[in-house]
Amino acid sequence: MRKVLFLVCIFYLFSSLTMAQTLDLRLMVNLPTMLEETSGIESNNAQNFWTHNDGGDGPNFYKLDTLGKVLRIIKLNSAINKDWEDVTQDSLHNFYIADFGNNDNNRQELKIYKIPNPDSSSADTITPGTIWFTYPEQKKFPPEDTKKNYDAEAIIAFNNALYIFTKNRTVPFSGYTYLYKLPNVPGSYQAVLLDSFKTGAGLKEQWWITGADISPDNKTLVLLSYDKMFVFTDFSGDNFFKGKVKQVQLNSFTQKEAIVFISNQEFFVTDEFYSIFGGRNLYFGDLRNIKTVKINSPKKKENKLIRLNASHGENVIHLEDLQQTVEVRITDLTGKTAKSFVLNKEQNRQILDLPNGVYIINASDGVNVQSVYRYISD
Repeated sequence: MRKVLFLVCIFYLFSSLTMAQTLDLRLMVNLPTMLEETSGIESNNAQNFWTHNDGGDGPNFYKLDTLGKVLRIIKLNSAINKDWEDVTQDSLHNFYIADFGNNDNNRQELKIYKIPNPDSSSADTITPGTIWFTYPEQKKFPPEDTKKNYDAEAIIAFNNALYIFTKNRTVPFSGYTYLYKLPNVPGSYQAVLLDSFKTGAGLKEQWWITGADISPDNKTLVLLSYDKMFVFTDFSGDNFFKGKVKQVQLNSFTQKEAIVFISNQEFFVTDEFYSIFGGRNLYFGDLRNIKTVKINSPKKKENKLIRLNASHGENVIHLEDLQQTVEVRITDLTGKTAKSFVLNKEQNRQILDLPNGVYIINASDGVNVQSVYRYISD
């Protein structure tokens, strides 16, 4: 089976950027194992929150406190958890649980469940209303690889409407998220395409949108990826992408899929558990703690020792032309050495045959050092 090598991140030592916006999320608690795939989060206060799993669980809605204790479980009558991907609430505190996960872009039964504020009732079961919808631009199920932008994991409620931000699965990856609008009243609708935003290019997990929320004062929209946030402000109405945007680098790369504001600046984030990156955690963040940091000297010349690529189905490390001898050591995330070798003019390439995982590739010529994170998968 062909293995493909993906870039996760290259250390800023070799970046041409000089400044970056960064934010450290604070780990609050590890969530219970029953929430291994927490993919949506909503809250009425800073002491507890509601969440759910994506596909594989029943139609269950969980209330937890910030110590990770499960306080309540509500079951949605006549509902199915096909692929629940996000939850949001409107100004009247109705909750909307979005069953629109569509990894293969082949679903034709996309829906959103509407329920009254679960904090206002002590019932263990609730009967939701259902908002059915389609994307009118989609003509094939699935479409061609270049048009696979009909998955979604992010929704917000704003001014009596619902807004969906798609998760881009195009091949090659185009980097765009599409913004769709829906009524918030149960019924059947065609979603209205309003706008698009290009997040970036490269490893899709860094750039596709996996969560969203809007601040209580409706002045700040945040879109989430595995290691970034896109913070939109100064927009008019629902022209979110016409406002100012700030790209913020987070301090960890995990499968982050849910975000909720608990004030106009503070928020919670959760991530799903994945064996490579860990996860199943609740984090706290504050937009006031975004920092502008210097990540490189603009006068520093890039000194790249090696390059990596997939060639003819094989992961290959190549020595850059001008280097004499470079020592390479590859470790896993525990620090264990997975492979080590020397590259020189006579032996200027090395085929990698490593199990799936994230690896740190360190190269040194005795003076310069290059470090690269790589994710190897089938």
